[in-house]
Amino acid sequence: MKNLALILAISFVLTACGGSGSSKKVDSGETGNAGGGSGGTTEPVKKTPDEAMTAVLTSLADNYILPAYSDLVNKADDFEMASIDFCSNLTATETELKKLQSSWSALSLSWQHSKPIKLGPVTESFFNYRIQIWPDTNAAISRGVATLLAAEPLNEEVVAQTQDGAQGIPALEYLLYPELAVNGLLVADDKAKRCEAVMSIAANVKTITSTINDKWLQTSRDEYINGTGDFSCSDCAGTPEQAILEKQLTNWFELMEVIVDNKINKALDTALPGRVDYAEQYRSETSFDNIKENIKALELVYLGANDYGFDDYLVEINENETLDTTIKNAFFDVYTAIDGLSVSLEQAITKQETRAQLIEIATKITALRTIMASDFVQVTGFNPGFNSNDGD
Repeated sequence: MKNLALILAISFVLTACGGSGSSKKVDSGETGNAGGGSGGTTEPVKKTPDEAMTAVLTSLADNYILPAYSDLVNKADDFEMASIDFCSNLTATETELKKLQSSWSALSLSWQHSKPIKLGPVTESFFNYRIQIWPDTNAAISRGVATLLAAEPLNEEVVAQTQDGAQGIPALEYLLYPELAVNGLLVADDKAKRCEAVMSIAANVKTITSTINDKWLQTSRDEYINGTGDFSCSDCAGTPEQAILEKQLTNWFELMEVIVDNKINKALDTALPGRVDYAEQYRSETSFDNIKENIKALELVYLGANDYGFDDYLVEINENETLDTTIKNAFFDVYTAIDGLSVSLEQAITKQETRAQLIEIATKITALRTIMASDFVQVTGFNPGFNSNDGD
């Protein structure tokens, strides 16, 4: 996280060492010496609002979105290889199964890290739902996996033509963490078929993530920054860059709402012991890990992936460092609340003390969202949508 105190400390040291004649750091678009001679100081040139918006979009594209999808496709490739290694090992043990589960967990977290994006290629061909359908309100996952286990032959093409619930990360979780021990990959009567399903789903996820990543590299990156192509908006108010930033902020707010309303409150239900089957990934008990990864990604978006972000826009264009500090403090409060919970969400919802901790986490996230939805939006003039989420 950008640290104001550190910046001030460095500035003090430079001033002390260099005296009043030392040069200041010049931003992009710098001019020559303000005094016109060799002894004058150089001053940073303040960006225009349009230049600042382009800077935010460029930072998000190059330092968050492209790395996020590159990591996702790498994790998908790693899991596909892990599934092949596991399924080709006829004497696989619990140790090998845990390695496969660990690879799935890395893939799942990488997907959660990309959740604030939800723009561009990931929304095409229902890719986001094919990677993860959730909440699963009509047993799409169990029905989809059952379809795969009955399929002859079973391969990536069959998976791609089966309903969304069978195609992605939740279907893999269903197979790797079965609710009935007799369906485990090490002991099931049909374990060879289940392994075949895991490998086929893994190949499908690899293909989807590769398609998303390739398009971002080929065309979407430039279109995102410039508000052109798939990112153009003929009826949007303001500049194309502003329209894209507002869509990005809309997804930012929506994910916060999903975390509180769906990922926490629905699992808490109205009383003990909660509804564990409403947790996002209750079979693997990794639902809380997802929330923590989501918050990290949300902060990364606000910070422009530690380059030129919304925080810099707020300070440079709106000259409101106080609000930026308030927002960063609100993030700190969220992390403090998260760090206070040492068990999984699935365990936390079953005890009153840890339920209170989950409620505190939800409260802090809501407080952060409120600051952004009121003060930040009012100060910057951005106009994101605030429609209620329709699931993840």
